[in-house]
Amino acid sequence: MNCVNHMMLGSFSIKHLDILSYADIVPAVMRTTADLVGMTYIHGNNQLGSIKIREVVDGSLAISAYFQAQKGRFSFTHSNTTNQSVVILGVDYEPKNKVTVNNIEQGFVIYSHFDAGKFVVVLGDFNSLNNVTYTQDNPSENPIVTFEITSSQSMNVYIDYEFVGAWHSSNALKLPKYYQVVAQEGLTQLDFDLREAYASLDYKMPAELEDGVYYHLTSHGEILGSEVKVGDFVQFHDQQSWMMHYPQSV
Repeated sequence: MNCVNHMMLGSFSIKHLDILSYADIVPAVMRTTADLVGMTYIHGNNQLGSIKIREVVDGSLAISAYFQAQKGRFSFTHSNTTNQSVVILGVDYEPKNKVTVNNIEQGFVIYSHFDAGKFVVVLGDFNSLNNVTYTQDNPSENPIVTFEITSSQSMNVYIDYEFVGAWHSSNALKLPKYYQVVAQEGLTQLDFDLREAYASLDYKMPAELEDGVYYHLTSHGEILGSEVKVGDFVQFHDQQSWMMHYPQSV
C-alpha cells in the first residue's frame, strides 16, 4: 500500500465510482455482410461468439463480417481456421459486400498469421512504411490477439493478453470507423470478443459527485478529459471543475 492510500484511509471519506455506468454507450456488434446473409452466421451472440459458414461446399466460401468501433478494445483468435491467417480492413463506410485480399489497395489493415512456427501481427497503413510488426517466437496454438484503441491515430496490441507494442500513425492516416473481416479461402470460422469495444462512448459526469471526497474507480473511463483506470483514486474540487488524480497502476 503506497503513501497515497495510507493518507486516504487514515482520515478522508472514500466512495466507489463506476464511471462507465454513467456513460452513453453504443456497443460494438459483429454483423455479416449482406451478400452472405444465409450462408454465414454468428454462433453465440454478436458481442462474444464465432462467425461461421453454414456448410462448406467447396473451398471458395469464406466468412465475411464487420463491426464498428471507435473506442475500447476488441479481440479475435485463430481457433479452427485452416489457413491460420486473418486480415481485417479498416473502412469508413458500412460494408455491404465481402472484400478479398486482392481488393485491398490502401487504408488501415491488420494482418496476423503464422510464419515458420512464429506468430506475426502487422498493422498500419497498407503498402507503406506507416505500420508496425510484432512477432511472438513461441506462440500458443490459438493465439488471442487484442487491439486497444488509444486515440484516433494509435492502437495498442496484445497477444494472449500480454502487451507487445503499439502503432502510432506517422502520417494523416486515422483509425477507421468500421473493421471488416476480409474473406479468404479456408477462413470458415473466426472467434471474436467485442464486449469492451464501442461504436460510441460518451462519458458523463454523475450529478451526485462531491468535492473533497476520494473516489475509488471500479471501471476504466474518462473524467474531465483525462483517462482513468480501475483502481485509481480521484478527488474533485471547485464544484467538480477540476480534480486530483492518483493513478494506482503502473
